[in-house]
Amino acid sequence: MTNSSKRGPNIRHRARRAAVQALYEWQLTANEPESVVDELIASGGQGRLDEKYLRELVLGTVNAVNKLDAALKPHLDREIADVDPVERAVLRLGAYELVLRIEVPLRVVINEGVELAKTFGAEDGHKYVNGVLDKADAQMVKEASGYSIGGVPPFGHSTSLRCLMDEDLLALEKVWAAAGSSRAVFPISPQRLAELSSAEIVRVH
Repeated sequence: MTNSSKRGPNIRHRARRAAVQALYEWQLTANEPESVVDELIASGGQGRLDEKYLRELVLGTVNAVNKLDAALKPHLDREIADVDPVERAVLRLGAYELVLRIEVPLRVVINEGVELAKTFGAEDGHKYVNGVLDKADAQMVKEASGYSIGGVPPFGHSTSLRCLMDEDLLALEKVWAAAGSSRAVFPISPQRLAELSSAEIVRVH
């Protein structure tokens, strides 16, 4: 794997970059993921990164790998085991954030996946990653919530879904929440919205 990134990444991008390296090694060696992360951090050369997020990305992806592979499968043109190891690591990482870190904007997940594939993958690997994640995001959201992107309501689901709220919304007097479709919304105070949805207040990157 070669590193040819030319832009100055932030600490979360560095965490994702390190996570791809760790997942790549885990896929090839089946070593304990925690040990892989520890060794990667100890080796240095990663720059300042969000170490907590790095560990969550790697351990979360490994622990949910069967679920993530199943979510990716309809959008692949081959078996996941036949996907290039670098692209496989990037796709699994992207699927993890799409499915289990829903506070990360969809476009951020796809853009980061493309950049990581450009950094570590084959010449046209980023095109494959972009095509798969771009098709997968909408279906993953619908399967998880029962609603299409743009219409997912913050509460009232038949199954328990994690709800996250951007901390910046709390400064507003009123927000407009989705009500089941992209054309249906309702006004509500952010404080009441957080209460009804049991939202976890987060800083969205």
